[in-house]
Amino acid sequence: MCIRDRYGEETVSAMADTSALEKQLNLKTKTIADLQATLDEKSRYLFDQSDTLDNKDRGTYYMERTIEARNRDLAILRKESEDLESKARRSSFAPKVDEGEERLAAAVKAEEDIQAEMEAAKIAMQAHKVQSQIYAGLHKRYDNGLISSGKVLDELQKAHKSLQSETATDRSSCEELKGNIQSILEEMDV
Repeated sequence: MCIRDRYGEETVSAMADTSALEKQLNLKTKTIADLQATLDEKSRYLFDQSDTLDNKDRGTYYMERTIEARNRDLAILRKESEDLESKARRSSFAPKVDEGEERLAAAVKAEEDIQAEMEAAKIAMQAHKVQSQIYAGLHKRYDNGLISSGKVLDELQKAHKSLQSETATDRSSCEELKGNIQSILEEMDV
């Protein structure tokens, strides 16, 4: 069924015309709904980005304030440092400190030397004590008649050799222990 419009042109029937318009309307409605969803999503994203930007702006503001405060503190410290350095130069304090350090180093060195001498004397006393005990034992055996006068010299030489070998063994043990202590101290420093 054809209908003519007022200009005389044929138009499609009203039924067919409305179903096509309904399809177009549904399509446009769906497109509008999709666009609205996209708009909502982009609006949320824009809001989130705006909020993030505001947070970063606040962070930047506080960071700038912190930097300014630290710069002020640094300027005060630099001024104090310059004041103290100028006072130190004027008071000739540095040579007195250097002199005191030299005297301290000399005193420490002297103390170490005395300690070494004391240690050497202590070792010598212990050695003399051991030797006197050995000699006293030999003298006692001689007095009791257990050894003859000719054998005393042999016994003294045996005791002397025995002491020398013990001393050599003990010294090597001491050196080994000192090396072990040094390596342990170095490991602790690492």
